[in-house]
Amino acid sequence: MFVIYAWMRHADDLVDDQAPTTDTSERLDAFASDTAAVFDGEVPEEGLLRALALTHQAFELPRGPFEEMIEGQRRDLSDAPIENEAQLESYCQQVASSVGVLCVHVWGARDPHAHELARLRGVAFQLTNILRDIGEDLQRGRCYLPVSSIKSSVGRDALAAWHPPEPCSELVIKWCGRARECYQASAGLESMIDRRCRGTLVAMTNIYKGILGQIEAKPARSVLGPRAGLSSLAKSWIAARAVLLNR
Repeated sequence: MFVIYAWMRHADDLVDDQAPTTDTSERLDAFASDTAAVFDGEVPEEGLLRALALTHQAFELPRGPFEEMIEGQRRDLSDAPIENEAQLESYCQQVASSVGVLCVHVWGARDPHAHELARLRGVAFQLTNILRDIGEDLQRGRCYLPVSSIKSSVGRDALAAWHPPEPCSELVIKWCGRARECYQASAGLESMIDRRCRGTLVAMTNIYKGILGQIEAKPARSVLGPRAGLSSLAKSWIAARAVLLNR
């Protein structure tokens, strides 16, 4: 899991907060090429990609999720707006469901249906992230909610100003509802992974659901703040309950 996280973190760092330049694109392409070589059987002598190669040998990691993540980073690098709901779903699958599939694979799930549920859970997580950070993203000149969805309700400038508040709230609540649907549709995923790993997934899910609940209770937080997030005490309580699940 450390290796998968390190790979994902590096892929994200190559693009995150970077201006779309040829140099950044070339670095991402080189990383994608080096990763592909690992799945073609190459074992580098050192570094992250050697760790990935050894992890791949041990767990037979699927190649597709790594390629999806790279495509998601390319989308971010292009700075192209997300035009519609289908594009948003695709983006969430690229940058979050890809991670979910890898996680449940390492956690022992081999049922293809488990991978499909992991994809839905990943979409739920990513939508929660997007909803939590609407205001911060707008300040950076980005918005991950579909252009079609915003235009049909309030407009991007009105959303950034949170005025008028009623349609802004309705827009956020709509997407909270979609996230809830994905959480509900992925129910049962925990039972498909190794018992020793279930607590981790339950804890992650409960934390994200808690964040979503805060946004649903006060949609303006997604733009005006304070940023939604659980207290240390709440997260500790969730973690303690998760430990019991692993016993």
